[in-house]
Amino acid sequence: MGEEKPTFAHVASPGIGKEASLSDKASLDADVDPAASAEETKRLIRNAKLLSLEEDLGIDQVGYSWGLSIFFIGYVLFEVPSNMMLKRSLPSRWLALIIVIWGSLCACMAANTGTTSLLIIRFLLGAAEAGFFPGVVYYLTLWYNRSEMCTRLASFYFASSLAGVTGGLLAYAMHGLNGLGGLTAWRWLFLLEGIPTVLLGGVVYYCLADSPQVVKWLSGKEKNQIAWRLMATKTLEPESHGVDWQQVREAYLDFKTYLYALIQIGMVIPTYSIAFLLPSVINSLGFDLVTSQLLTAPLYFCSAIFCIILALHSDRRRERGLHVAFSALLGIIGFILIAFIRNQLAQYLVLLLVLAGVNGCHAVNVSWATNNAIGKTKAAVVSATTIALGNIGGIIAGQMYRNVEKPHFVPSHMGNFTCLLVCAGAAITLKFILRRENRRIESFIKEAELDPTLWNDPRRMPPTLRVNRDFRFMD
Repeated sequence: MGEEKPTFAHVASPGIGKEASLSDKASLDADVDPAASAEETKRLIRNAKLLSLEEDLGIDQVGYSWGLSIFFIGYVLFEVPSNMMLKRSLPSRWLALIIVIWGSLCACMAANTGTTSLLIIRFLLGAAEAGFFPGVVYYLTLWYNRSEMCTRLASFYFASSLAGVTGGLLAYAMHGLNGLGGLTAWRWLFLLEGIPTVLLGGVVYYCLADSPQVVKWLSGKEKNQIAWRLMATKTLEPESHGVDWQQVREAYLDFKTYLYALIQIGMVIPTYSIAFLLPSVINSLGFDLVTSQLLTAPLYFCSAIFCIILALHSDRRRERGLHVAFSALLGIIGFILIAFIRNQLAQYLVLLLVLAGVNGCHAVNVSWATNNAIGKTKAAVVSATTIALGNIGGIIAGQMYRNVEKPHFVPSHMGNFTCLLVCAGAAITLKFILRRENRRIESFIKEAELDPTLWNDPRRMPPTLRVNRDFRFMD
């Protein structure tokens, strides 16, 4: 790193290569951003739909809808096992393997011949991608403490949303390639997204820093400083690639895991249902097919900015529940408005509100789940379970916004409105539960000050205090 040693504030995140700039904690995103472009592959089918995929392959509405939903069946089935494999492997190897496999499958989408091949490849895509996002969440816990996680996750979501922007622009450009080399535009779309993703998997393999303890571009003092920061909030344990089965058990027996998952389901259904059909929804507002592809870009860019702002504020206030509820409220208002207003420009502007609301709270909820899990294995299982169960909503999302609902899609808009109500309600409920738990912890500590023998009574002591006496749930 040259003659100048970075200050402690500069060593809180990994970068790529020996000379990586550490002056910005968001430099970690340079490690995962290559994969973020690959994250767009699961949404490519929405653009392919407007590029005549259904007509070329003779796929009806039912086949297309199940093509959307079956992705999430593979995703849900393989998500937790994949994250357990990450715990046994190295992030650079496992995440790179995931990216290469699903990039290859994305390119294979260009060879689709009908409904059967579409369903098979979409299922395999879901299975391949299952471990990626929870793997990124787990990877972030190796570098960042509890008060930084939300912003770091939001940075990843920002990159993913920008991939949505470029995906819309790429789909717009694909109209000019229609017929080139005897391939239709939608086939070129999958090839030009899949092949670079495979190459970027190689970048991740060679450039991703596996943990602060093993990188060569940090001094021993800097590594100790990072370890101290993580130990202060119990987000670091002694190095181990094994699975702590006691923590797995704790994760599945903790009812809060399922509340996080309920919140996730409530936001996943509107997120994916609107994402899958966004060009079609815009097209139904009266815009032509080509313009509809292009107009998705500003919507994703604005929602990405909102996601970052919400996460920064959430980390600064060290609060999660109200931020999730606020984001869901924006989406609730948006779905009510778009269901009943009929002015074209007004409807498009309301989509800004909808996408901000449904995309903004993902990073907050996932970081909330990992913030309150003590131990590497438990954090990995809780995050994977939250995301896996949440993606059951993706199966439902694939059945929404059907052609029979055109031009206003009122039933699906109202369905998403209901989902976000559940999401907001569950977030507020969980917030009050966690506050009650913190009050119980504080009450015990006050009693123990008067009677120190209470620290030796496991029946009275709150479980979190047995691990870390400074731990408090983030609500």
